[in-house]
Amino acid sequence: MERQYLEEDYLYEDEDALEELKKIRSEIDYAKKQGDIERALFLYMDYVECDVFRLYCKNAIEILPEFMELLDEHYSEYYEHRINVMIGYKWVITAIDDYLCYSLDDIINFYKMYHDLCLKYGYSLRTYYQYLWGFLMDSTKFQKIFGLSVEEAHKLYLAEKTDRLTNSESIEDNAEVRYLLLVEKNPQKALEIMKPYFNGEKRGREIPHNSYYLFAKYYLKNGDLSQALKNAKMSLEWYDKDFPDYSTYISIRSQLFWILSYRYREKAISIFKRILPYVSDCQSLFVRMVFYISAYQLFVQLEKKNYKEMYVDLPLRIAGENIHENGKYEIAELKELFYAKAKHLADMYDERDGDTAQNDRLNKIYEF
Repeated sequence: MERQYLEEDYLYEDEDALEELKKIRSEIDYAKKQGDIERALFLYMDYVECDVFRLYCKNAIEILPEFMELLDEHYSEYYEHRINVMIGYKWVITAIDDYLCYSLDDIINFYKMYHDLCLKYGYSLRTYYQYLWGFLMDSTKFQKIFGLSVEEAHKLYLAEKTDRLTNSESIEDNAEVRYLLLVEKNPQKALEIMKPYFNGEKRGREIPHNSYYLFAKYYLKNGDLSQALKNAKMSLEWYDKDFPDYSTYISIRSQLFWILSYRYREKAISIFKRILPYVSDCQSLFVRMVFYISAYQLFVQLEKKNYKEMYVDLPLRIAGENIHENGKYEIAELKELFYAKAKHLADMYDERDGDTAQNDRLNKIYEF
């Protein structure tokens, strides 16, 4: 499993946001009681947006059926609100697999429901197939369940027309780069798509930030460390410029310090330490797992370069009984600690998904 949507949320239990959700929930109930259906529909959208972009999607996933039910009850009057229902489902469709409280069957059914909702409300299946081919990349098991290969789903995506539900040009371009790099293994074609972004002629919210990261991972996995490092540095530079708060983009930044650890070890250590205070409070277990895997990979590289020890302020919720009051740890000890943290979560995700993808990710050490 690999996050295919761009991380825009903080993934924390922000107390202000939680209070805002309670307030909106109360206002929804009051509007419905007063028969003010349109206001209630707008408030449902506010609720979903607050949860997706300020918290962690789970509340949004739970309230969307209620939102849709109210719309369907008053569809003839307020049919224009169907786009908001669909946007809500689109926001969360690729976040649902983060949460272990949802089984693999739940996730598959969510995809199928999104497909049916596109047809129900008269929208193109373009976004459905775009997210589906990304999901199918994670496992041949998923491809068998849906009866489609990644290539077939991608072809269906390109054949669908664009409409109001379609993602922005920059998001579609970035997704196409992901496909070209990970499926077709064609960096030249991917680079042609990205040239206007790399040259500053086009921009997205986190494009080309995420695109440089995709190139970095491609080159690392294909043995070109110099190009991997070059693209990782560019990705980090963009993220630091536009999103300097290190409580955000934890998954991406974690993989960037892992890549940088192959040569720029002090820089990798610095990024690791800047992210560390936020990890134990992160609501996404998947994001925590990515950080733990990257930390383990970092300490593997440090051990190879004969680093013996490190001073680090480990949070109690990560270190547990292994915490050192003086903050001084042996590298071997840190490597073992973060491996155990990563493996615990990798086992849980692999058990749910019925494969070994996350353990494979944890145990793969790239050599140069």
